[in-house]
Amino acid sequence: MLLSLEAVAQEKKSQLDYQFGAGMSFLGSGDISTILFENEVNYKINQYFSSSIGINIAKRNGHHSVVTASFLQGNLNAFFSPFKNNNKYNFRFGGGCSLMDISYNTYGALKLQNGIVQGQHPKLINKTILGFNIIIENSYTIKEKYIIGFKLFTQPFYDGNINSGSILKMGIKI
Repeated sequence: MLLSLEAVAQEKKSQLDYQFGAGMSFLGSGDISTILFENEVNYKINQYFSSSIGINIAKRNGHHSVVTASFLQGNLNAFFSPFKNNNKYNFRFGGGCSLMDISYNTYGALKLQNGIVQGQHPKLINKTILGFNIIIENSYTIKEKYIIGFKLFTQPFYDGNINSGSILKMGIKI
């Protein structure tokens, strides 16, 4: 009976946490800025390694040449914590793969036969692109359950596009 009481009294810390955040993202050459929202689940493998799976949603209204832009993105990442993830501070960097479904409206010039631009017409572009992530992140755990953090990322895609930005994050250990 004493052995069973001692086993119940030991509490194992969760290896999972859920984090969400908001920030800015710059698409292409940085000329399309979006407001970005992220949802992410992290799994701590050991003190040095962790992984995450996440979904990003972004939206932009109004710009000189781009009327609207939005994307839905899925990310799968692996991280290394060089100073250990001691459940209080966690500085980590890593990378992984990313799949983005992006759509945007742009204005294309309408030209007459003699080469004079008469007006502009909207052009909808929708594409799905694959790329990879490069991430630097720092987080701090409050009262062993709540997380606040900051993330910097860049995502080069295989078709020549790029997405870079930063996110302020909050989370909870599951």
